[in-house]
Amino acid sequence: MNSKIFIKIISILAICYPTLVFAKVGMPQLNTESFYSQIFWLAVSFSLLYWIMVKAILPKISLTLQSRRDAILSDLDSSEELKKKSQEISKNYEILLSESNEKKSQIIKKATLAADNSFKEKIAAIEDKCNIKIKEAESRISEAKFKARTAIKSTAQLISNDIIKKVVKLEISNKNQDLFVEELIQKKWKDEL
Repeated sequence: MNSKIFIKIISILAICYPTLVFAKVGMPQLNTESFYSQIFWLAVSFSLLYWIMVKAILPKISLTLQSRRDAILSDLDSSEELKKKSQEISKNYEILLSESNEKKSQIIKKATLAADNSFKEKIAAIEDKCNIKIKEAESRISEAKFKARTAIKSTAQLISNDIIKKVVKLEISNKNQDLFVEELIQKKWKDEL
């Protein structure tokens, strides 16, 4: 706070009594006797500074600014080209991806159809083998039936002949006996069928 008061006092004294604060000669810049020489050297120094700026510094600055502008424009152009290329690549990628998906689905369909056809062929082959085995079994069964019927028929004829001989004490001819047994067997087998 004391320093603020001190500064205020000195500034009031400098304004009111300049000879107390400044030298008695005064400020040389404000001396009116040297105004012409000061204006001359001011004009010379500013002219020289202007000429140096125009001839040496400003061309370098303008070249730097031009090269920066050109670099920025070329970077923008190349970025636009790269953007177009990346969009083109992206489109090509999407096209290739969709084509590969289509090929994949076609391959899967073909593989599925081939597997189905192979499965159907194998099932058909197995069914054919089973049908052949069934037919073979049926033929063996029919042969066995025929053999069994023949055996039953001959056994029935012998038994019936023995029964008739013992019970009735008659002898029937083989032809009549065969007809009788055949008739009984046919009735019995018709009922079973």
